[in-house]
Amino acid sequence: MIIVEGMDNSGKTTLAKHLAQKFGLEYLHSPSEYRNDPKLMIDWALKQMTSQKWAVYDRFSPISDRVYGPVLRGGTPYNDTMAGKSAVKLLKTVPHLIIYCRPGRERILNFGSREQMDGVIHQAVKLLEAYDDLMKEMQLEGYNIVTYNYDNPEDYNYIISQVKNHILYTKRSGEEKDDVL
Repeated sequence: MIIVEGMDNSGKTTLAKHLAQKFGLEYLHSPSEYRNDPKLMIDWALKQMTSQKWAVYDRFSPISDRVYGPVLRGGTPYNDTMAGKSAVKLLKTVPHLIIYCRPGRERILNFGSREQMDGVIHQAVKLLEAYDDLMKEMQLEGYNIVTYNYDNPEDYNYIISQVKNHILYTKRSGEEKDDVL
């Protein structure tokens, strides 16, 4: 799994689509319509983690809903239910690379005329802080996370090399059998 995470306006979708095309992988977006149905949201995430298919995920609910849920909806099943907590733990065991899109604060908070989900602009600072905190916490817990700032030209080549290494390492480990690259 290659998961591209980050707050709105951080370059996630552009990077995720580019990586999917460059590496010939499926591009998937965590279904936002599931955010109001915890069972569907968790079931979708579990299905993705157990499918053993290669894909680039533009957000993945066991990560993103742990930021957006508490800030915008007052909670998330990934923190509040056994099934959700189990999904978060399962992610750690699945071969994954999480790319945290994190340009500078001023860049992220400059939404311009771009439409956003209800509450995002009003709660943008809280969301950004929650993302930073969650990424630090997950890194300390052993999740495979790299940071990408599209304003830093060297970061793109670094991300490409990290994705290549992740795919090659995972293939060599025998954990994935799809023919990639």
